[in-house]
Amino acid sequence: MARGASKTAGRTAKRPSLTISPERYLFPHGIQVFGHGWGNCPVLLLLDGKREVRPKRVLVGEQRGDAVAPVNGDFEVVLSIPGLTRRRHTIRAVERTKGTSATAEADFVLLDLADYEADGRPTQRWFRRQEHFFKRRFGDAGPPHIAPRLLALEHRDRMRARDALARARRATALDPDAPSVPVIPGANWYGIGP
Repeated sequence: MARGASKTAGRTAKRPSLTISPERYLFPHGIQVFGHGWGNCPVLLLLDGKREVRPKRVLVGEQRGDAVAPVNGDFEVVLSIPGLTRRRHTIRAVERTKGTSATAEADFVLLDLADYEADGRPTQRWFRRQEHFFKRRFGDAGPPHIAPRLLALEHRDRMRARDALARARRATALDPDAPSVPVIPGANWYGIGP
């Protein structure tokens, strides 16, 4: 039997693995985490073994609260962790089960950037403006999950459009000058053609 494998119900099961690709990032946004060989139970991601990390986007698998449910044992998520210090960090994946849970770890480095360029201007000004806007508007947690908010706004707009159409129909039904089928006075038939 290979190292790291165990015999389960007559078949060989591999240990779950976790990889982060690439391993170096300039910004704490868009961190890609891949998991292989997991079971069907949701997997919780922890930053440095303590803080739970909610995936910003789940590319493979299903979102289950703060955890990810793998599909056929695999998952892929994108993390965004604002306010992260520039050093080496560890992401630990823990399977949520009632019994013993499988774990795996992977490391990534948040590279240190110089604060100023050679000509004295601040580096990465576009990113610093965006991060300042998000911190000022949403706090350190970053922006909320936008999709449900957009769906709610779309629903509200459709409801307002339906209400406006119903009001317009009610208003034109009572108006005798509203457009209708042309009627020639003194005739008992509708005019056809020119």
